[in-house]
Amino acid sequence: MEFTYHGMIRYGFGFFNPNHAAALIACLLPVCWSIRLFLKNKAAVYPAVAAEILLYLAFIFTYSRTGFIAVLVEGLIFLFLKNYFIHPEHPLRLPHFFPRHRLAVIMIAALGIAAISCGFMTRCVNTIPAPDRAMTNRITLFQGGLKMLADNPDGVGSGMSGMIYTAFYQPVESTLQYRTMVNSFLTFAVEYGIVWAYAVALGFILPVAAAVILLRKHRLSDRKIVIMLGGICILAGGVISAMGSSCFDLNVLGSDPGFTGELDRWMRILLLSCPVIAGIALSGVVISEHRRLYNHAGLLLILFVIFTLSGSIGYLMLGSFYKSNAGSYKVVEIGGGRWLKYTAGDKQNVFIVGGGSWDLKRIAEFARSRFPLNNIFIPLDRTAESLTASYSSKVILCGKNYLSAKQFPDCEQYWLLPEGPPPEKYPAGLKKIYLSRYDEAGYNHLWRDQPAQSTIPLEDIN
Repeated sequence: MEFTYHGMIRYGFGFFNPNHAAALIACLLPVCWSIRLFLKNKAAVYPAVAAEILLYLAFIFTYSRTGFIAVLVEGLIFLFLKNYFIHPEHPLRLPHFFPRHRLAVIMIAALGIAAISCGFMTRCVNTIPAPDRAMTNRITLFQGGLKMLADNPDGVGSGMSGMIYTAFYQPVESTLQYRTMVNSFLTFAVEYGIVWAYAVALGFILPVAAAVILLRKHRLSDRKIVIMLGGICILAGGVISAMGSSCFDLNVLGSDPGFTGELDRWMRILLLSCPVIAGIALSGVVISEHRRLYNHAGLLLILFVIFTLSGSIGYLMLGSFYKSNAGSYKVVEIGGGRWLKYTAGDKQNVFIVGGGSWDLKRIAEFARSRFPLNNIFIPLDRTAESLTASYSSKVILCGKNYLSAKQFPDCEQYWLLPEGPPPEKYPAGLKKIYLSRYDEAGYNHLWRDQPAQSTIPLEDIN
């Protein structure tokens, strides 16, 4: 599959998704800016400028709008911090950003011509008056993610956000399939829960706040200033990139990430490491200046309280506006198997085996309507199916799985759309059989003519 824009190929440079390539370039550009700022020998700056030009050219051919915003924000933050926020007496304040102004003019003109001629700037500008489906779908997806977060504050399970959204939260008129929430922050929060999302956000916000305070209030070494500037810009660009795509995905570290190939996976790991390394480097500088930070502990405490209160208010508003009160979905592991668990009450657990011709959403809706206030477990792998008999007291056997009824001798059984003729003998635990009203397989008359059925209720369903 190729990503295109008006017939022109969007290059991924090793990534499957060009937006991820743009996110990596956005993480590398502040490194070039910091190197140029740190180097004293102007002749040594030119290789960094050459590398930077190559990154800009590669960035243009990704046609990434989110990447464009990320680089723009990074550049503004870098210039603002360097020119106006570094300690007034420090020599790095207000230096030349380029070794020569003529080089800057030539570079900006060349990149501008390239961006306009290939249509990159047209795509970025047209997004505002005429947003395409890639933008509008993200809005719908974001709203669905908030509903998922309100219903499942503890998270739905690693790697399951896209599947659960597609099955249970996507508008009925949409047939799109999602693997994630197309927003790294929302994906992480939906999969791992609000508490972990808060902890990770706080782990990035506090070092950045401390670094900004140190930059403004104290005269630091050139090396520390350059690390702080680069680290803050990389994290800022990472935030913008993460809001527009699922570029930072912890599932790349798993054994079965489900990506297009090994190259894409390793490039995603490289991308994921960029903000992590920037955060560690920034935290290292901040920790080395901890004695100076003691004088600003009150300010940092106020920021912590504001952030915590804002998060708490946001969580309460989330529950008020988005919670469905229809139960919650979560992927759980039991005995090495993975189940999709629907929690609606505190009565018995109902386990489902197979799905027959029905998809996940239809199976779950059937179980919810027939067994209200029960916990519904739907197996997601063969290990879970093989363990169902060990954990269930009530089981729904779908499709051909009614033939394995002997594996559940002590369970209360319900057969859903059995795909085949009736058995010679029915298990003692069988309580009800659900048949298709339209009888697609043509077996209904066989089930209805069985004498044993006089004691086992039948129900037609759509």
